[in-house]
Amino acid sequence: MRPKPRVLLGLINCLAFLSALGSPVWCYALSVSGGLGVGQTVMSNEATESEGPLTQAWTVEQLFHSRLALGVEHLRSFKTNLTTSTSFSGLLGRYYLNAAPTKLLTAEKMGTDVIINHDFSVFVGLGFGFAQSSRLSNDVGLSSNAAGLYISPRTGVEFQLTESLGVRGEFIYVMTVVGTGRIQMTSLGSAICWIF
Repeated sequence: MRPKPRVLLGLINCLAFLSALGSPVWCYALSVSGGLGVGQTVMSNEATESEGPLTQAWTVEQLFHSRLALGVEHLRSFKTNLTTSTSFSGLLGRYYLNAAPTKLLTAEKMGTDVIINHDFSVFVGLGFGFAQSSRLSNDVGLSSNAAGLYISPRTGVEFQLTESLGVRGEFIYVMTVVGTGRIQMTSLGSAICWIF
């Protein structure tokens, strides 16, 4: 089966866009982060229930450019007794408005032709993937369980503390756009990031 010309043209345009962004940054590019936040998740189907006030976010990201990172994410919400029934898993992209955080280098590890600016990295991002909730039916037998595809816009700031360790603060809004029932989550949290 031959690929359609539109598909090939789309792939070529994507590659051209990424190459037009500038020189790729392949060193110090992989990061792993985990964080906690406060927020609330609302699940609606036959009934409406909520879960919170704790949220959790895990990401693995690859830096493809000094301003662009792509990766995977897993988000959850928790009750105060640490039970959880809602999860979001998908892909994630971040665009840094000034520059993505990278490892801090000491003077001994830098050449004389290198300039490093240590600053806050402000970003906007978008995630999409699959969301689901798995709660028991309520007292009258109505279910709030929902599942479907979600989108998750977000914004925040990162700061590199040491050579590999950084911190991130971000606001995340998640909502299902296709599926059974409806799930929405808002989260304001912080995370610890490790750059390899």
